[in-house]
Amino acid sequence: MPRSVVDTTRPRGSTRRGLRPLALSVRALLLMGSLALLAACGGPTGGGTPPPKIEYVFSATAQVPIGDFDEHSLVWIAEARGFGTSGQVYTDWFSSYPIAADGTVQMEIDARDVIADLEPFDPREVLDWLLFGTTVEYTVSDPAARWKVLNNGRVYQLDVEAGTADLGSHHVMAATTIGYVTHTTYPVFSDRAVTITASLDEPTDGVRYAVDVDLQAGWNLMYGRFEANTYTVHSRLVEGPQELWVRMATAELARGTDEVARGFAVFSQHELIAGEHNRLYAASFGSSSVRVFAPAWLASGTDNPSLVPMPDAYPGVFSSAGLTVDPPEARGAVAAAFAYDSEATPVSGWSEDPTAALGELSFLSSADVPVWHIYSDRTATLTLDVPYGAGARLTTPTAGLTLQHGWNMVEVRPGGPDEFQLVRTYEVPASWAILPR
Repeated sequence: MPRSVVDTTRPRGSTRRGLRPLALSVRALLLMGSLALLAACGGPTGGGTPPPKIEYVFSATAQVPIGDFDEHSLVWIAEARGFGTSGQVYTDWFSSYPIAADGTVQMEIDARDVIADLEPFDPREVLDWLLFGTTVEYTVSDPAARWKVLNNGRVYQLDVEAGTADLGSHHVMAATTIGYVTHTTYPVFSDRAVTITASLDEPTDGVRYAVDVDLQAGWNLMYGRFEANTYTVHSRLVEGPQELWVRMATAELARGTDEVARGFAVFSQHELIAGEHNRLYAASFGSSSVRVFAPAWLASGTDNPSLVPMPDAYPGVFSSAGLTVDPPEARGAVAAAFAYDSEATPVSGWSEDPTAALGELSFLSSADVPVWHIYSDRTATLTLDVPYGAGARLTTPTAGLTLQHGWNMVEVRPGGPDEFQLVRTYEVPASWAILPR
């Protein structure tokens, strides 16, 4: 994750962009000298096809929604450095770009800045990942080729308390639209033309996989798409500046199975208790496999009703009398997620009304301990000691409960006789109970 981005410092050493004007001047002088020498010698006399011109600069624009950034927000572009077996991508953030007042971002990535760091051309890791972990045998036309794969980028928001921008609020991605479907696309620089082909004729869960990639020297775009019952990875040459796709990033609140619920909606506790139904997020699904999400970032500031001072974030539980917040300016929310049945989800507006839900989701850890999701607009420490339930107390550890910028998973653990304690956890809940509200 990028750190100390307020002064736009590059994570990997000093910026090479500062050398670009000098480098271009040197190239221009060398080119002029070469042309003069060719003219004096009468120029080339032989025929033949000139080598293809390589376009080293990848130019792109993006439009971040108004209200989803401030003067500290930056777009960072990442290089893919490895791929995990569970769909994750290991990245190295290497370049940042400011967001203009109207939300426009102008980006240029020059492959000459990283040409000495091009990876040996081994498509297996990247393409196996694009094929959802399916392993196939690839045929490569030129194994000596080298490439660089980008994992697109993110908008990062500032933690005003920590002074770092570690919370990604939006994905910034290349895209390929075919018909009515938009496919996530990955910029790839190749130092020469090379083709990659593969096919897996034996269906996996009814799907065949294939690779039909034809990279040209320079920047290309690589994407996968379904064609009938075959998922094929394709590529296309970059032609001109690209318009990148900006999509809200989400935080996973829970994952599991449910035979009844076919949709969920997430609200904030303080708004629900006040009778306001400002939905934060909702989704429906067609199977018993369920993943519950919320927006990864909620806009800071007093004009966002979904965030309130921490003592007001959970009426009836938190209170100004029993809660100390450091810094006191921190604002937050406690998530309230509701499950909806299969009959409700196809109806327009089904997720706007929590009273139409099956009930509220009470998330549980692997030890069957309740898990709350608390959002904080900055790094903050809560010290809590309030009444909880029938004669019990709800407390935090002696050092307090430290919340990071964004969503925090917090277990409500038994802490002693008639005491429960809020403790941070990093285990995503895998089960829940549906409580009538």
